[in-house]
Amino acid sequence: MTTTVAAPANAHLTLIDGAVVTCANPECQLVLSDTDKRRSARQKGLCVECHTDGVTLPELPAAPEAATLPATVEETDEQVTDETAARLHTLGIDPESHDIYRCGHCDANIAATPDAEYCGPSCEKDAVRAKALKIAVDIVRFAYPEISAFEAETGLTAAVKHWHNGRVAGQGIAAAARAWNRDYADMKWGQQGEANTKALPILKAAIRAAREFGAANMPA
Repeated sequence: MTTTVAAPANAHLTLIDGAVVTCANPECQLVLSDTDKRRSARQKGLCVECHTDGVTLPELPAAPEAATLPATVEETDEQVTDETAARLHTLGIDPESHDIYRCGHCDANIAATPDAEYCGPSCEKDAVRAKALKIAVDIVRFAYPEISAFEAETGLTAAVKHWHNGRVAGQGIAAAARAWNRDYADMKWGQQGEANTKALPILKAAIRAAREFGAANMPA
């Protein structure tokens, strides 16, 4: 049987959750390490040395069947909580926030379909498009940290109008560079060319990433 003894003076250095537990062998009573405690059931409360040496302990009376034991207060409360959460979910109410379930894109009330994430296929597609655009915007802003999300999106939108078969016309590149460089209008012709050259690979990477995300996540 596991024996509990008073904690030594330096117990605060080794204990967090309770008293010192010693080896079940009365002739040993070595303080069990955390590893020994985790193996306690398999080692029958013995330390590694006693367990390895084959120390045997007298058999204890069998514990009553778990099914015959009354439920603890904690278990009962947990069951009630689970039942309440399930009931709230069925009613279309988030068990944690107690708010009505809403569409993940347009915020419409979807309490009638609590297991759905969106109010319909159209909103789900719009949500995927919005996430894809955010990916593209994040790529642009990584390359141009000084611009806003609106400026990044403006350049992307302008360039896409001139995008065809994986290529973008010079007019589209210039439109993106103009949106991503606030002093573009004051640049000399050569400087604008350098700005266009910088914008092109970023533009391609952003649009490619957005389209790949859309293709992988767009509902049928």
